[in-house]
Amino acid sequence: MINFGTVKPGTTLIIPFHTFSSDDPSASITITGLATTDIEVYKDGGNTTRASDTGYALLGTNGIDEYGTGVHGFSVDLSSNAVDDFYENGSQYFVVIASITVDGATVNFIAATWDIGYQGALLNTVIATRTDATNFVLEEGSADDDAYNGCIVYIHDQASAVQFEIGVCDDYTGGTLSLSLLADPGIFVTVAGDNISLMPPANSTWIAATAQTAGDIPSRLVVLDAELTVISDQVVVVDQDTSDIKALLTPEISDIHSRLVVMDAELTVISDDVVLVKSDTSDTLSRLVVMDAELTVISDQVVVVDQDTSDIKALLTPEISDIHSRLVVLDAELTVISDDVVLVKSDTSDTLSRLVVMDAELTVISDQVVVVDQDTSDIKALLTPEISDIHSRLVVMDAELTVISDDVVLVKSDTSDTLSRLVVMDAELTVISDQIAIVKSDTLLWETTTTEPSGVPAVTETPHDKLAWLYMALRNKLTVTSGKKTFFDDGGGAEWEKDLSDDATTYEETKGNAI
Repeated sequence: MINFGTVKPGTTLIIPFHTFSSDDPSASITITGLATTDIEVYKDGGNTTRASDTGYALLGTNGIDEYGTGVHGFSVDLSSNAVDDFYENGSQYFVVIASITVDGATVNFIAATWDIGYQGALLNTVIATRTDATNFVLEEGSADDDAYNGCIVYIHDQASAVQFEIGVCDDYTGGTLSLSLLADPGIFVTVAGDNISLMPPANSTWIAATAQTAGDIPSRLVVLDAELTVISDQVVVVDQDTSDIKALLTPEISDIHSRLVVMDAELTVISDDVVLVKSDTSDTLSRLVVMDAELTVISDQVVVVDQDTSDIKALLTPEISDIHSRLVVLDAELTVISDDVVLVKSDTSDTLSRLVVMDAELTVISDQVVVVDQDTSDIKALLTPEISDIHSRLVVMDAELTVISDDVVLVKSDTSDTLSRLVVMDAELTVISDQIAIVKSDTLLWETTTTEPSGVPAVTETPHDKLAWLYMALRNKLTVTSGKKTFFDDGGGAEWEKDLSDDATTYEETKGNAI
């Protein structure tokens, strides 16, 4: 017995069988009495045979010994509609030979089994009732509403081996088994009883039964661009505040500005290195929180040093006090920028090992602060009321920042102790924004297309035009006749076509050509 599995509607099944001697099961033997009236097909386990022999045929001359002694055959044409609604999608069948004479004995046997439908379909059934070309009631289906929305719909003429049309399910109602197509395929006039198969959705147009638009991705990039613009604006504000601070500095401490310029250049190099190693790591944030806490402890220690050197502060001029207050404002603004930068930190393979190094470096810094505290009394004796005392303190600060800078170069990683160095983020974010603008201007893929290509698709097209041709073919009107497949533009005008041929063995489409 042959099990054909699932076969398409309208298929002609070729069914061979063989016979052997009752005395020697290895010896093939001929038969007598084979006729189409001996072919009986049963449906869905019922015991009533098909009421017509139309569509049955004996292979070769009479079906007997056609392929050598003892090898016989016949065929069953599933497109035969001599008995209405007998061959249907979703039904199971077996064929019995009853009866023939083999080695002097009358025998009956099952020759083959099959079911009808399209392989891979979510549902194989038939149209129970038809309202119009796009609205049907199915014989069977899911009880859930919208279960088949977006599915590809194959409708196969119940009386044809090759005639079918393809549509897309726009809506499905489980309670009534009602199905609506997105558009009329327009290949042939469907009727109740035609076979229908529902295939899984084959493209991203349908997600969770919702039609997506081509502009979703560009619109999200616009939002991202707006967020980057806000960050850039915030950095511009910080930059402006920095300019105000510089304008307030007195000539007596102009060398402070020069030193800060040098430090700014060094921090630019550090920041560039940090940008190169930014990546995702699952524990970076938690480690940075710990580092923030350690820096807070160090800061508290520095406050103690400052308290112990209150006599030094008394010697500083009002200009230096103004600088201090301005730097406090700048530090707060850079803290905001640092928080934003934390959000974009990413993983690198050596982040963990470098953070360990940074932990050790922070310990060194803490020890240095302790040394500064111990040496405070000596510093008090050395400071003079003149502005040279301020310069000396800046020299010490410059040396300490150089140590920190060297440590950060080794680990190339963002830490919260580099808040003052993140001033340069405004330049970096401006570069990022400019790069996004360049990408958006260099490719039309970010923009919603307002015009369609026309004529025949060329052998070579731009990526943009290739997507446009594909979108037109999926969205716009498409007609298929026995010899032509025609593609239309949005206005309903025929743009190009393919020649079709089908010799019942090979279905062929030519390359696209002009109308």
